[in-house]
Amino acid sequence: METDWDSYGAAPPTEQSLQRVLDLLNQLASSLGMEFDAPFIAAAPNGSIQLEWECQRKRLEIEVPTDDSAYSYVQVTKSFNPITMKRQPDHYSYDAGVKVSVAGVLELLRWFRT
Repeated sequence: METDWDSYGAAPPTEQSLQRVLDLLNQLASSLGMEFDAPFIAAAPNGSIQLEWECQRKRLEIEVPTDDSAYSYVQVTKSFNPITMKRQPDHYSYDAGVKVSVAGVLELLRWFRT
């Protein structure tokens, strides 16, 4: 990818963030084995890479930064009223600035799978 790939001045993913994604995915796959679902992978405008898992009731986003810092995340619980079958506002769970390690990412994936 080139600089400005989104026409808004976005930086391309760095070699380091690409390697970190590969390392993280290998660690997750080895820890979770056959229970591991591959995420949707997207470039973020700041050069980091975002991993996304989504199902009917939950969404999980993990941002793999461009440096050696920990991962940031967003957890979303989707909800709907079972009686009216209408969707209600989603519940977002994240703490701005809070970062997690690989062990934290594993715990988030366990949350996603329950």
